[in-house]
Amino acid sequence: MRSAPLNLRKIPTGPFVSAREDGEFAVGIAARPDGEGQIALTATVIDGSGNGANGLDVGVRLRSVGSDDRADAVSCGAGCYRAVVAADGRPREAVLTIRPPQRRATDVRFPFPSRWPPPAATQLARDATRMFGKLRTLTIDERLASGPTHVTRTLWRLQAPDRLSYSIRDGARAVIVGDRRWDRDPGKRWVESAQVPLRQPTPTWGTAPARAALLGSGTVAGRPVWRVSFVDPSVPAWYTASIDKRTHRTLALEMTAPAHFMHHAYSGFDAPLEIEPPTSR
Repeated sequence: MRSAPLNLRKIPTGPFVSAREDGEFAVGIAARPDGEGQIALTATVIDGSGNGANGLDVGVRLRSVGSDDRADAVSCGAGCYRAVVAADGRPREAVLTIRPPQRRATDVRFPFPSRWPPPAATQLARDATRMFGKLRTLTIDERLASGPTHVTRTLWRLQAPDRLSYSIRDGARAVIVGDRRWDRDPGKRWVESAQVPLRQPTPTWGTAPARAALLGSGTVAGRPVWRVSFVDPSVPAWYTASIDKRTHRTLALEMTAPAHFMHHAYSGFDAPLEIEPPTSR
């Protein structure tokens, strides 16, 4: 396997995008109709260093309502693999079989949207971005992995306009208030330092995406949600957001990026919260 810098400008953005963790790899896909009864699928495979993984054997199996077809993907650049697969009716799932040289193959599954092609959800994603930025307080339960074995759990608390705290399970803690911050490692004292003020709460994905697709419906903590996917090619990072159908607040988020596999659960929207400097120094 060879590693090569990605061409971020060539990472496709839709109409349907999704991503998964596959060991050390971040695997993103983009799929679009390609004439009658065919779907073009582009996979981006990124190694742990953030480069495109070249020299892989990539096969595509597309399960649709009336068929189950396969194709071998061909290289289309650094970490890029492309195939056109037949589809009879609505596609249900794409399965990528990825085989690095002299290693066993793995299957990576990508469920397709409930409608094909998927309806645009760009305005919904923009509404969710706007609602996130209007919050006064927020709590985030984060699961973050850099690979199959290294996982951290962190509890974040955010308070407008520029306060936050985080606590890593069995690890470090920090408090930020305006232009000051305090950090504490397990068993040690708080250490104060200067800090560039951070606007809070800020959407995890940054600015509103230029393009998003509606995957379908679901529930989070008993609340009906829209499931929306989009990609930020500049990172690159693929997102799937679960957006409350009534409030357009984001209740959960999955992000796949190089060596960065993250899940967020959001709660405590505008709940009473006061983030203050630590009392014991």
